[in-house]
This record gives sequence, structure tokens and C-alpha cells, in this order.
Amino acid sequence: VNSKNVSAFIGTDNKEAGKAAAKAAIDGSGLHDNIKIGIVNYYESTENGRSRYEGFKEYIEGVPNAEIAAEITADSRRRRTYLRRTPMLTCLLALTSG
Repeated sequence: VNSKNVSAFIGTDNKEAGKAAAKAAIDGSGLHDNIKIGIVNYYESTENGRSRYEGFKEYIEGVPNAEIAAEITADSRRRRTYLRRTPMLTCLLALTSG
């Protein structure tokens, strides 16, 4: 913000936040081979959401043993999100159990 009335600005680099989330997911998974990731994204129409998603995907693309195997976009309706994510989770379980 370019103004003499502003003394400080606090903000988030959403792309870097997405990369940090991806790194935490990989590091925290305890997996070393064939990592399958399912993304449940929320309202992809927001700039913050898009930037975090881009950062997450960019980081995962640099991890040779990881891939995004499934994605859905959720909304604030809990029941509909539950119904949409269940098939994705079933698919991911099948991919990782065999």
C-alpha cells in the first residue's frame, strides 16, 4: 500500500503458503515411495485459493515420488462436499493399498 498514512502492512504470500502446505503434507506423510495426493479445494474462484493451489501443485510437481491423483472443489455445503469426497477417498485408498 503506497500511502503516507500506512505505517505497516501484514499480508500473506499465498503461493508460498501453498508450497509450505505441500511440503508439510509430504514431510508429515511418513511415506517415501509412490505418494498419492487427493486435493479438496474450496472455492477456486478466489485469488487467495487459486494462489495457494498453484503453490501446492508447483511444489508437488517437483517431488518425483508424489502425484496429485484426484481433485474436487468443495463448497460450504457440508453434505454435498462429503458426498463428493467419498468416491475420491475410495479411489485413493484403492491406489495406495495395492
